[in-house]
Amino acid sequence: MCFSLYHRRWMEQEPFSGVPFYDWLDFGSGKNITPVDYEAHPELRNRGWGIDCPKEKFNDRKLHYLNQEERKQYAVDLTPFKNGELVRVTYQKSGAPIDDDTEVYLFVLSIDGMLYVIPDAHQSIGHSTLIASEPALAAGELLIGKKGRLEDVEFSSGHYRGRVSSFVAMYNWMIDLGLNTSSVDFELRGGWNVTAKSKRDALKSGKKVVFLENNGGGEVFLVEK
Repeated sequence: MCFSLYHRRWMEQEPFSGVPFYDWLDFGSGKNITPVDYEAHPELRNRGWGIDCPKEKFNDRKLHYLNQEERKQYAVDLTPFKNGELVRVTYQKSGAPIDDDTEVYLFVLSIDGMLYVIPDAHQSIGHSTLIASEPALAAGELLIGKKGRLEDVEFSSGHYRGRVSSFVAMYNWMIDLGLNTSSVDFELRGGWNVTAKSKRDALKSGKKVVFLENNGGGEVFLVEK
């Protein structure tokens, strides 16, 4: 919300400075500007527009990108358990499974195949901060049950965006690890989910279907909900 207010003021400046938005906001004429032109639009002050976005407070809101050393505490492995029937999430540093009261974790799978997680309730760290906004194969949320069991993978990230390619990368990465992917549910932003329905039934439903071959010789497909 705050960014959009300042961006509008940047767009409406006369004459237009031509200075890039973030340079204008941090170093240019936007450095000491109010989020709304209250002199021109006093009615907006009465509506409360921008009252939570003063520049002094806004400037203090900073994201801390984790460096290589800091992100080690959030690195995890996916390992088989229950004779390979299920998938467990364990911390790389200690080898202990994630087993606490937190069920939903943000995750990022980096391009070098490292998986990082953080409790969803952690307000100061997000998907982009976990790996310093570097490119990622996939990102979203993990639903982790008792004894660290991985129950669900949801590809919902505002920064990295959930796409079919995200699912393909994550799914094949898990297959390469020898994990039983059939024990895990996968969900994609936009109403897609992985289903065990047959190709014939999926097509008969009249819903959009994307078919993917997996490394195990079987077939995985996404069906629009």
